[in-house]
Amino acid sequence: MTTGGSSVDVGVGLLGYGTVGSAVNRLLVENADDIERALVERHGISPERARVLSVLADGRLGQVTVVRTRLSHDGALGDGWLPDQFFDPAPTGGGALIDLGCHPMYLTRLFLGEMPESVTAVFGHLTGRAVEDNAVAVLQCSAGALGVVEAGFVNRHSPFTIEVHGTEGSLIYGTPDRKLRLQTAAEGGHGGWSEVPVPEDGPSPFWQWVSHIEYGSTATENIALAIDLTALMDAANRAASTGAKIGLG
Repeated sequence: MTTGGSSVDVGVGLLGYGTVGSAVNRLLVENADDIERALVERHGISPERARVLSVLADGRLGQVTVVRTRLSHDGALGDGWLPDQFFDPAPTGGGALIDLGCHPMYLTRLFLGEMPESVTAVFGHLTGRAVEDNAVAVLQCSAGALGVVEAGFVNRHSPFTIEVHGTEGSLIYGTPDRKLRLQTAAEGGHGGWSEVPVPEDGPSPFWQWVSHIEYGSTATENIALAIDLTALMDAANRAASTGAKIGLG
């Protein structure tokens, strides 16, 4: 997401996709009360997200212990179908993690229920390109919960995956089919997985953005997620390049 300060200054609607740059992140923070409308991220408004959040809210999983999310494709294999600019670190700021990984990153942050206190990350370069094509980041929360974020350009058959594990149960999606499944202590524990219905897709991100403009509403949660996502991505990139655990806060 790139924009000049004038867009924020005049209060126009901002439609973003991906990690916001540091300059834009500062604009969002400094002008949060003046920004009329913004919608950031595609998966952030998905029906799967809404259903996972509803299960977390009703307490059936107990205290969340581990969240794992994964998104990967084969865009870097062979000649690759991704455009060359995807592998140039100057305009992109990174590879698989900052591109595909932004979706599992903010979902992990959201399902953990709090901003992590530290981030570690490891990047792989299986195809020898200048940016990573294989990445894992680990988020650590103050109470001990962990988040695992995985992204790659080197997998032909890797499903979009969500796992949320708690002290009283587990919730999984995409292993391998696009169904949400739940198993909890309250429902017998070892009685097998039960399917959790996922609602049909609602309006697309674009039309939700249009709706915010039309009705004068604000995508407050998505603005907050975009700011957290940028901080997490910055920390993950620094962690991978230095080999150190990067603190947040």
